[in-house]
Amino acid sequence: MYQFFFRRKWVVRLLAVAALSVASVTGASLAAAGSFPERNVELVNLAGAGGGTDIFLRMLGNASREKLGQDVAVVSKQGGGGVASLIYMNTRPRDGHTILGLVPAHLIAIAQGKGPVKIEDLVPVVMGTEEPIYLVGRADGFPDIQAVIKKGRDGSLRVGGTQVGTLDWMGAMAFTRKADFKNPIYVPFRGGGEVVTNLIGGNVDVGLIKPAVVKPQIDSGELRPLVVLSAKRQDAFPDVPTARELGFDVVLAQTRGLAVLKGTPEANIAALEQAFMAGMATDTYKEYLSRYDLSTDSIGDRAAWTANIAEMYKQIQTLVNELPKK
Repeated sequence: MYQFFFRRKWVVRLLAVAALSVASVTGASLAAAGSFPERNVELVNLAGAGGGTDIFLRMLGNASREKLGQDVAVVSKQGGGGVASLIYMNTRPRDGHTILGLVPAHLIAIAQGKGPVKIEDLVPVVMGTEEPIYLVGRADGFPDIQAVIKKGRDGSLRVGGTQVGTLDWMGAMAFTRKADFKNPIYVPFRGGGEVVTNLIGGNVDVGLIKPAVVKPQIDSGELRPLVVLSAKRQDAFPDVPTARELGFDVVLAQTRGLAVLKGTPEANIAALEQAFMAGMATDTYKEYLSRYDLSTDSIGDRAAWTANIAEMYKQIQTLVNELPKK
C-alpha cells in the first residue's frame, strides 16, 4: 500500500511539473532563430490523463520546450484502441505542429485495417521509452524458463495476459508458437493487476506482465521473472534471459515514441528530432526513466525508431492474422 501511495504522489508531482506552460525561448531554441516551430506543438495521446503514455508525453514535452522554443500541449483522443488518435492526426495540417504519441496499439489497429492511416503514412521522429514484457511465474512453481518450455511442449500451459489482440496476447502467441508448445491456453484478463492476482492464485501457470505492475511481487519473492521479450537483457533483472537467447526470435515491448504523417516537410521532421533528442538528454527526462525503472537505452533517434517500428509491425502483421474473426 505504501509503495502505491508513493508512486501516485510522484506521478502527481510529475504531472504538475510537466503541466507548466511557460516556454523558455533562448538563443539556442529553434523558434528563437525564426525557424520551425512557428506556434505551439501538440502531442497526441491515445489514452487518458495519468496513464503511462500521458506521463511520457508530458515529461518529454516539458524536457524539450526550451529547445523547441514553443509551448507543448498534450491532447487526448481516446477510442478504438488508438483509432481516434489516428483519425485526429489525419485531420490536422501535416506541418509538424501536431505529433502522434505512437505506441504498439496504433500498429495493431493499422494492421487490422482500422482508421484512415496506413503504415507507410507514419514518419517516425524519436523513440522515448521501451517497457519490456516478461513471462512471469510463481516462485514456488517453475524454477526457470526451461521448466516452462518442458511443460508447454508436454501438455497444456495456461498463459495469463490482458485482452485478446493486445501486445500481451501477441507476445504469448509468438513465444508459445516459436517454442513449439503443444496446447497453450491463453487466459485474458482486464488488466495487469488481474493477471498478477490470478497468477498468485494458481488460476494460470505463467503470465505476460510489464515490470511496473509486477515488481512488488517479484521483490517480495512471490513471483519470478523467467524470460523477457526484449532485444537484450534488462538492468532491472540482469539474470533473466531474452527469448532470442533461447533461440526464439520474439521481440515485443511497450514502446512509446513520436511520429508525424507523410507529407510533413523534411526540415521540420529533422528539427523535431533534434529538439526531442536534446530533451531526452536532460536530467528531467532521465529522472523520469529512472523512477519507472526504464533504461536510457530506451532512447532512440529517428533511424533507430524506424527500425524498431518495422520489426515490430512485421511481427504484429503475422499475429493479427490469428485474431478471432468476428
